[in-house]
Amino acid sequence: MRDADLLREILYRADSSLGGAELFTADEMRQWPQASLIPFLESGLLIPARPSPTVMCDGCAEGHWEEPELLKSGPDAEARAYITCPEAGRVPVNLEGLRRWRLDILKLGEMVAGCLSVGQTPREVVRSRLWSLGKTNLTGRVRDMFLARGLAWPDAKGAIGVRPRPDEYGSPVLLALSEVPARDVKEGPATCSLARLVTFTGGRLELDQAALERALSIHASDAADAGYVFRKEGDYWTVRFDGTSFLLKDS
Repeated sequence: MRDADLLREILYRADSSLGGAELFTADEMRQWPQASLIPFLESGLLIPARPSPTVMCDGCAEGHWEEPELLKSGPDAEARAYITCPEAGRVPVNLEGLRRWRLDILKLGEMVAGCLSVGQTPREVVRSRLWSLGKTNLTGRVRDMFLARGLAWPDAKGAIGVRPRPDEYGSPVLLALSEVPARDVKEGPATCSLARLVTFTGGRLELDQAALERALSIHASDAADAGYVFRKEGDYWTVRFDGTSFLLKDS
């Protein structure tokens, strides 16, 4: 698996609505090329998560899952893990096999902000779903950049659909971890797929800013064709809808 494939796998899994999909098991990690995996660990993009509470029994052919127990043979002995199998009895468990890892989205946000020369620390706007990266200049305008998780989830509209609001941020841009869900271009801020814009090589994240600017230009063109513009420029808001354009002074 190439670094680019591994990064995309991590981003898509972190953006999945399936419970636990964002977690990577020890078995999965062993299957990845170590030369590609190590930079993700050393950079802090992948961090340890809570260990798995259950393990599959390898002492029989049933493939049942059990919760490990920690036992000591004496007061000074090292604790060992076991599960109880109806067929094989007490089966030893390797605790290393229970380890799991996940994407550190805040660390990812810091790296993306660095690529965009934002110059500020990302902050969480909606818990585990939306992070403000700060302002940067793209397509000749100052943009408020956001990292978004779960834009395609069933609860997205209620959880983060109204944020960021145009009255709070002049030209907000959402960077979705994976794909951008289909929606009316007139609704909400410009949204781009981060997975299609970034690469990770040698422990360094790189973002294709030219591709990002092209995507924003296409969004602006589509919004204009749809007869909708809501944009702050200096002390005024440019508003256009249903073929009518006017300026509103910012209060």
